[in-house]
Amino acid sequence: MKTKMFLSGLMVLGLVGAASATIVVDSDWSVGQTIPDNSPAGMTVSADISSVDPGLASAGIDGVSVRLNISGGYNGDLYGYLTYNGQTVVLLNRVAGATGGTYGSSASGFGTGTLGSDNGHSESITLSDSGGTSIHMATGSPVPVGTYAPDSGGVLLNTTYSGMNPNGTWTLFLADLSTGSHGTLMSWGLDISVVPEPITWALIGFGGVAGAVALIRRRSDLSRAVKKLNEWVDAI
Repeated sequence: MKTKMFLSGLMVLGLVGAASATIVVDSDWSVGQTIPDNSPAGMTVSADISSVDPGLASAGIDGVSVRLNISGGYNGDLYGYLTYNGQTVVLLNRVAGATGGTYGSSASGFGTGTLGSDNGHSESITLSDSGGTSIHMATGSPVPVGTYAPDSGGVLLNTTYSGMNPNGTWTLFLADLSTGSHGTLMSWGLDISVVPEPITWALIGFGGVAGAVALIRRRSDLSRAVKKLNEWVDAI
């Protein structure tokens, strides 16, 4: 009975792992580049990711969040998006103004506006589907470090990039759409997670079970041998 419970426990551990996301990218990149004032052409920065193990990469993206640390300028002037594998999600759309309107918030900056570190990351805002408040409604100056929903009109980061291989070139675009002041992109970052396919975890789990069975059998064989030896000694 105990043996069956032990083996069942190993199998359950393998199956529980199938529901757990694995973070495969957790990076920030320093930039320090001015966002051109009153220029729809804007600026782009890219990050080439190639470090994700092929076995995990093949499982496909489960979640994506973006960090932004922008100093100065008017937040309501900014429009920005993330592009990967031909798919785009809007991140900023003239914060605290009418969506797509002429003017937004006169607040200045997102995050601390420095290249300091907070738990290993630059002191940024995070744009994530899990954000409780849309960044479009943020009016702080600068917008405090925290997690916000992207200004995407309901388009989800996770859904857009779901199932894609995370290894590739990720591009951030930012544009200042009104004259008067300009901001500086201090840094940006990505968190990307995958959920390995159940078969991967199942193989791990069943491998553990097979090993346990072999160990139990070896111990059983040894016990029988010792018993036989004792019987032989007693018979002498």
